Amino acid sequence: MRHFLSTSLTLVLVFLSSVLLSQNLTSSADQYFERGEQQLLSSKHDSSIYNFESAKNLYFTQKNYPQYVASLNKLAENYSATFQLDAALDNATKALEDANQYISPTSVEAAIATNNIGNIYYLRGQHEK
Repeated sequence: MRHFLSTSLTLVLVFLSSVLLSQNLTSSADQYFERGEQQLLSSKHDSSIYNFESAKNLYFTQKNYPQYVASLNKLAENYSATFQLDAALDNATKALEDANQYISPTSVEAAIATNNIGNIYYLRGQHEK
C-alpha cells in the first residue's frame, strides 16, 4: 500500500509539473508575441523579428498552430516593411502552406498569408502575380 501511494504521488507530481511547464511555455510565447506586435507598430523591426521568431518556435512546440502561423505572418509583415522581400515571401508562403495543413484553407491566418503574398508581389512590381 505504501509503495502504491508513493507511486501515485509521484505520478501526480509529474503530471502537475508538466501542466505548469506547458502553461509557462504558453505564457512565454504570448509575451514574445505581444512584444513583437508592439515593436512592429513602433517600427522596431529587428526586435520585433526576434520576438516573433521566439514566439513561433514556442507555439510550434506546443502545437498551437493558429498562433504559430500568426507569428509567421507577422514575420512576413516585418520583412516587408524593411524591404527584405525574399524573407518576407518565404515567411508568407510558409504561413499559407502551414495554415492549409494545420488549420484550414479558409482560416483567417490563411487569408492574411495570401494578402501578405499579394503585397510582397506588389512591392516587387510583379502586379500580375
